Formats: sequence, structure tokens, C-alpha cells
Amino acid sequence: MPHYQVHIDEDQLDSTTGPRLIAELTEAVVSVYGEFFRPLVAIDLLGIPSGRRGLGGVVA
Repeated sequence: MPHYQVHIDEDQLDSTTGPRLIAELTEAVVSVYGEFFRPLVAIDLLGIPSGRRGLGGVVA
């Protein structure tokens, strides 16, 4: 079973973007492995609060 964890700024997730991101990532997997993989794709969207991510040693 393909299982993906997406870490994304919590501010970027809402009632529209979350479901769309899940649908589009699932489509990407299906485009590579075929339709029979669709029910096996698991995607977790992990929202990271603002100020809790660093990039290059600096809070991003």
C-alpha cells in the first residue's frame, strides 16, 4: 500500500485545498501504477503551525 505523509503549513490547508491535494496526489500515483492502486493509496496531510518549521537554520 503506498502511504504518503505531506508536511505542509497549517495555514495552507482548508476545506478546499486539503481534499484537492489528496485527490491530485492519488491521481499521480494512479497515473504511474494504474487504476487498481487507487483504493490502496493512503495520504496523511500533516499541518505544521506557523513558526514551527525551520529552513537553513532560520524559522521559515
